[in-house]
Amino acid sequence: MKRCHVSAFALAALFACAAYAQTGQISGSVSDTTGAVIPGTRIAVVNQGTGIIQNTLTNEAGAYTVPLLSPGMYEVSAQHDGFRPVSRSGIRIEVDQVARIDFQLQVGDVAESIEVVQTAPLLQTATSSVGQVIENQQILDLPLNNRTALGLLGLSAGVIPGRNWDPESYSAANQFSAGGSRAGQNEFLLDGSPNTTPGVWPGRGILGMPIPVDSIQEFKVQTNSFAAEFGRSGGGLINSVSKSGTNELHGSLFWYLRNSAMDSNNFFSNRNGVPLESFKRNQFGGTVGGPFQRDRSFFFFNYQGTRVRNPAVFNGTVPTADMRAGNFSQVVNPVGPITLYDPLTTQIVGGNPIRQPFPGNIIPGERINPVGANIAGKYPLPNRPGYVNNYFATAARKTNDDTGGVRIDHMLSDSHKVYGRFYYNQVDPSSPDWYGNEASPGSAYNRQKVYSGTGDYVYTASPTLLINARYGFTQRTTDEPSRSLGEIDLTTLGFPSSVQSAAKLSNYPGISASGYSGQGWANGINTFDYIVHSFQGSATKISGNHTLKFGADVRFHSVRQDRGIDLGGNYSFNNGYTRGPN
Repeated sequence: MKRCHVSAFALAALFACAAYAQTGQISGSVSDTTGAVIPGTRIAVVNQGTGIIQNTLTNEAGAYTVPLLSPGMYEVSAQHDGFRPVSRSGIRIEVDQVARIDFQLQVGDVAESIEVVQTAPLLQTATSSVGQVIENQQILDLPLNNRTALGLLGLSAGVIPGRNWDPESYSAANQFSAGGSRAGQNEFLLDGSPNTTPGVWPGRGILGMPIPVDSIQEFKVQTNSFAAEFGRSGGGLINSVSKSGTNELHGSLFWYLRNSAMDSNNFFSNRNGVPLESFKRNQFGGTVGGPFQRDRSFFFFNYQGTRVRNPAVFNGTVPTADMRAGNFSQVVNPVGPITLYDPLTTQIVGGNPIRQPFPGNIIPGERINPVGANIAGKYPLPNRPGYVNNYFATAARKTNDDTGGVRIDHMLSDSHKVYGRFYYNQVDPSSPDWYGNEASPGSAYNRQKVYSGTGDYVYTASPTLLINARYGFTQRTTDEPSRSLGEIDLTTLGFPSSVQSAAKLSNYPGISASGYSGQGWANGINTFDYIVHSFQGSATKISGNHTLKFGADVRFHSVRQDRGIDLGGNYSFNNGYTRGPN
């Protein structure tokens, strides 16, 4: 199955202020001590981490705007001939923030200057958007079960996790309500590009790239009153920004261990006298970031590996050796011995059907179908007494998870800057082989791969006109095969060659026998590709006290599915043929 969807929308013109997906903005005005505006004031905005400077001039209304600022700490200075220069440092700009910094210049010598260090957070008075920023220090310091940044969504006002919400699951990470919306209607953005892929479940977006805590600068949860460019969400908006390098070389290494030393045992394990299985989760990795060239070009690399060995328990019912040979003479149920009736002896006597039981509750060997005998032989022998729940097994469920990424920022010139970011994630969970052969129930594994990339370009055409272009790509691949896909000949189970030749891909059949544990995985194969290409462009024009932003967001959505349906057949059995005639 393949489904493609192309969507586009134009951003409405915004007045007085404009919001920016993965960046922030500083706006303000410059006046003298009498309140008269000062046109032509030189404004310099310096990123204190990278040293990158963005310059502009106040217009005829004494107003200025510097948009498209990466989240971080900034210093803003204002300078005009005949006035003392003023600078304000320690200004924190967060994702999608519009900060207002006004200056009042005093007449004096340009050699004299006034410096102000910002200590209190800035109130956002320029937009009506409702949201909360989860900062990098919170992400790093607060405890997280699996070091997934989205686990902190519940800290935001108006966010209510759903019953099945799981920030570690690509299909369940969206199961929360934001601002009273229906769960599943939220959108994830990563560096301004979509991090939500289309899904096969109606009305529910699927998480693209999982977000390790060491690779994220911060993220903002918006619940209401979005800007026009965020018009694709019926619920909340989770706007994440990746970390970038700075002028200082920084790195980190980490290793976390969680084990079963303080865990309690499983009920069925206790009942069967099996001790607690070992659980281990090792998470390790590191980051490194710094400059290729100071004040101009920067890099940031990150990697996180997770190795989980989780105990799994199987408690099922399998046929005994006697039962496989047709001997049910010793089988009893809670009300006493059972009786097997021969279906070939069915007669109608006095208008009622009657049957004769098998002598001694033993089915003759020549009456046992070879296919049934071969299928029954795939069950392991009981390792517990009785005829119900007589097979117990434990195993370690293995999961390997690797995530890595790189981001590079570069100033081509004072008017041109670009950055590129690429992340990769692969999760390999394996399913225990309970029977030790291809008949074990369930698939062999469910491998997830995610590729995510963004390229961004900003052109400052003039102090009052900025152009931004961005391309984003996300692909999530799910690969879930059976243990026997393409590797079994169905004639070895006794099926005729016509059944084998009719199967496009050979696969052990799905077996469901009433009262017994199942066998196989009928689907055989389940592969999905969720793909999103996005193209976003915008222009920001500053005119007087107004900021106008307009642009477009074009997305190509594709879902490709390769799914087998009963490749080797799906068979169900009950006791209808051997039970009593009434």
